[in-house]
Amino acid sequence: MCSTNTQHVVLVSIGSLGKNRTTDRVENVRVDTCLLTNTTNGVRIKSWQGGMGSARDLRFESIVMKNVSNPIIIDQYYCDQPTPCANQTEAVEVRKVEFVDVRGTSATARAIKIACSDTAPCTELELRNVNLTVVGGGAATASCYRASGKAAGVVAPASCLAKGDP
Repeated sequence: MCSTNTQHVVLVSIGSLGKNRTTDRVENVRVDTCLLTNTTNGVRIKSWQGGMGSARDLRFESIVMKNVSNPIIIDQYYCDQPTPCANQTEAVEVRKVEFVDVRGTSATARAIKIACSDTAPCTELELRNVNLTVVGGGAATASCYRASGKAAGVVAPASCLAKGDP
């Protein structure tokens, strides 16, 4: 079991992928039975614009979040500079990612953020039995851009994934 109770830590992060136009591949990873408390990010896949390669066949299962600022993130536009990074057309492919039995509380209203590339949209994503609420009560939100897949079981906040190709 993985567990953390600290600020500014990303316990479960895949990336940075594709920094400086490199090719990176991450495949067949399963993260299971984790408790994340008071972290900046929860489960995350991050890649740089202009990168190449893939992140696929990934499964995050039985994850409990307590007061996590960004519980679920896929970000194909990662940039760590104070000024915006240059817009690139290449992107690391993100495909076949499952979030299963993820529950708990978000420190922010947006609990799910999936931001994918116009040229390499995220496909075959699945949200299954995801239940995230805002600390102190209230409904959380989800935002998706160029992301497709399916939702199964109870999913809260409501899935923002497009069905079929984005």
